[in-house]
Amino acid sequence: MNPPVSALPHLFLDRDGTIIREEHYLRAPERVALETGAAAGLLRFVEMPWALLASPIAGLIYDQTGSYKIAFMVLAGLMLFCCLGPFFIAVGGRRDRLRRKAEASAK
Repeated sequence: MNPPVSALPHLFLDRDGTIIREEHYLRAPERVALETGAAAGLLRFVEMPWALLASPIAGLIYDQTGSYKIAFMVLAGLMLFCCLGPFFIAVGGRRDRLRRKAEASAK
Protein backbone atom coordinates (compact mmCIF):
# COMPACT_ATOMS: atom_id res chain seq x y z
CA MET A 1 0.00 0.00 0.00
CA ASN A 2 1.34 3.41 -0.95
CA PRO A 3 1.59 6.12 1.71
CA PRO A 4 -0.73 9.08 1.28
CA VAL A 5 0.73 11.86 -0.84
CA SER A 6 0.75 14.24 2.12
CA ALA A 7 3.15 11.88 3.98
CA LEU A 8 5.77 11.96 1.22
CA PRO A 9 8.57 14.55 1.25
CA HIS A 10 7.99 17.46 -1.10
CA LEU A 11 10.19 20.02 -2.79
CA PHE A 12 8.44 22.79 -4.71
CA LEU A 13 10.16 24.91 -7.31
CA ASP A 14 8.77 28.34 -7.97
CA ARG A 15 8.59 30.51 -11.04
CA ASP A 16 8.74 33.96 -9.50
CA GLY A 17 12.48 34.49 -9.69
CA THR A 18 13.48 33.02 -6.32
CA ILE A 19 14.80 29.66 -7.50
CA ILE A 20 13.98 29.55 -11.21
CA ARG A 21 15.00 32.56 -13.31
CA GLU A 22 12.00 34.71 -14.19
CA GLU A 23 10.84 34.46 -17.80
CA HIS A 24 7.65 35.93 -19.21
CA TYR A 25 6.21 32.77 -20.77
CA LEU A 26 8.13 29.60 -20.00
CA ARG A 27 6.95 27.08 -22.58
CA ALA A 28 9.90 24.68 -22.90
CA PRO A 29 11.62 22.74 -20.09
CA GLU A 30 15.05 23.35 -21.61
CA ARG A 31 14.58 27.10 -20.98
CA VAL A 32 14.39 26.58 -17.20
CA ALA A 33 17.42 28.18 -15.56
CA LEU A 34 18.21 28.37 -11.86
CA GLU A 35 19.03 31.67 -10.20
CA THR A 36 22.59 32.17 -8.98
CA GLY A 37 23.14 30.18 -5.78
CA ALA A 38 19.88 28.24 -6.05
CA ALA A 39 21.62 24.96 -6.87
CA ALA A 40 23.67 25.11 -3.67
CA GLY A 41 20.53 25.78 -1.66
CA LEU A 42 18.69 22.88 -3.26
CA LEU A 43 21.67 20.63 -2.58
CA ARG A 44 21.18 21.22 1.15
CA PHE A 45 17.99 19.14 0.94
CA VAL A 46 20.14 16.21 -0.17
CA GLU A 47 23.02 16.83 2.23
CA MET A 48 21.09 17.50 5.40
CA PRO A 49 20.11 13.90 6.26
CA TRP A 50 23.71 12.77 5.82
CA ALA A 51 25.08 15.63 7.90
CA LEU A 52 22.53 15.03 10.67
CA LEU A 53 23.01 11.26 10.73
CA ALA A 54 26.82 11.12 10.40
CA SER A 55 27.58 11.39 14.13
CA PRO A 56 24.91 8.91 15.30
CA ILE A 57 26.06 6.42 12.65
CA ALA A 58 29.66 6.80 13.81
CA GLY A 59 28.50 6.27 17.42
CA LEU A 60 26.60 3.15 16.42
CA ILE A 61 29.67 1.78 14.65
CA TYR A 62 31.75 2.43 17.77
CA ASP A 63 29.17 0.65 19.93
CA GLN A 64 29.21 -2.35 17.61
CA THR A 65 32.97 -2.59 16.96
CA GLY A 66 34.51 -0.91 20.00
CA SER A 67 36.87 1.02 17.72
CA TYR A 68 36.92 4.78 17.39
CA LYS A 69 39.19 4.47 14.35
CA ILE A 70 36.48 2.89 12.18
CA ALA A 71 33.83 5.25 13.57
CA PHE A 72 35.88 8.35 12.76
CA MET A 73 36.69 7.05 9.27
CA VAL A 74 32.97 6.62 8.57
CA LEU A 75 32.22 10.04 10.06
CA ALA A 76 34.94 11.66 7.96
CA GLY A 77 33.68 9.91 4.83
CA LEU A 78 30.09 11.08 5.36
CA MET A 79 31.17 14.64 6.07
CA LEU A 80 33.41 14.60 2.98
CA PHE A 81 30.42 13.43 0.94
CA CYS A 82 28.47 16.45 2.21
CA CYS A 83 31.28 18.82 1.17
CA LEU A 84 31.71 17.50 -2.38
CA GLY A 85 28.41 18.84 -3.72
CA PRO A 86 29.12 22.54 -3.06
CA PHE A 87 32.63 22.10 -4.44
CA PHE A 88 31.38 20.71 -7.75
CA ILE A 89 28.66 23.36 -7.95
CA ALA A 90 31.32 26.06 -7.53
CA VAL A 91 33.57 24.45 -10.16
CA GLY A 92 30.67 23.98 -12.57
CA GLY A 93 29.50 27.56 -12.03
CA ARG A 94 32.98 28.88 -12.74
CA ARG A 95 33.22 26.80 -15.91
CA ASP A 96 29.81 28.10 -17.03
CA ARG A 97 30.83 31.72 -16.35
CA LEU A 98 34.05 31.27 -18.34
CA ARG A 99 32.11 29.72 -21.24
CA ARG A 100 29.61 32.61 -21.29
CA LYS A 101 32.43 35.12 -21.13
CA ALA A 102 34.18 33.45 -24.09
CA GLU A 103 30.93 33.41 -26.08
CA ALA A 104 30.34 37.10 -25.35
CA SER A 105 33.85 38.08 -26.42
CA ALA A 106 33.54 36.02 -29.64
CA LYS A 107 30.50 38.03 -30.75
